Amino acid sequence: MELGPDAETETFLAWLPSGRHGLATTRLNHALKRFASDFDVNGALGMYRMHLLGTEQWRRLLGPARIARCLDVGAGSGDVTACLAPLCGAVHATEVSRAMAWRLRRRGFPCSRVDVAAAGVRAGEWDLVTCLNVLDRCARPRALLEALRRALGAEGRLVVSLVLPYDPFYFDGARTPDPEERLGCRARSWEAAAGELLAGELPRFGLGVDVFTRTPYLSVGDSARAHYVLDAVVAVCRRVTAEREGAPRRTPDARDPG
Repeated sequence: MELGPDAETETFLAWLPSGRHGLATTRLNHALKRFASDFDVNGALGMYRMHLLGTEQWRRLLGPARIARCLDVGAGSGDVTACLAPLCGAVHATEVSRAMAWRLRRRGFPCSRVDVAAAGVRAGEWDLVTCLNVLDRCARPRALLEALRRALGAEGRLVVSLVLPYDPFYFDGARTPDPEERLGCRARSWEAAAGELLAGELPRFGLGVDVFTRTPYLSVGDSARAHYVLDAVVAVCRRVTAEREGAPRRTPDARDPG
């Protein structure tokens, strides 16, 4: 689905020049990151506000029906969550970063500090689960996808966003080691990597793609750059019928379009 910019996206773009962080704040941020993770430092300082999709763009992607219960996994400081929330009756967030969890609660989003890949969440409970730009910043993305699939209700949907080309690492305090698991998205072009994710990786977890879009993932800038932009795919998925009925999940051939 091709999405043009909506009012919220236009507002964010217009605000970017004035929202840019100054030299002193940028230097403080860099100094603190010698001792703590990017997420904790950015959360503590309230830096690098982000934008993925505006509310009307989310409405086009997900449809007009109101979503009863949404779980936003790895919600960060809640910038993206806030654009999605108007479509939902209730939103619950998870975060591993203490500072980000604090920011989410201040914004009114209930938040559990939990590593969903390790601990999971209650199975079959959620109408919508979102995992937005988390799979490339966690240690075990495959375990996380398994946990998210199990969390879906009978008609639940999973929204996955991933910056491409795939370049994963995770934060262990100030360290950024390679993940313990990797997704099979090895291509260096956006289009080929998106094909590997949508037609290869997601079906291996019993997930079929309803619709996807390509969108810029925007961040406020600092003294080094006016703003930051990454190239993301956003995919809306459901558990495939065979998985719902308990049949073995098919491992697609690399040539299989899905």
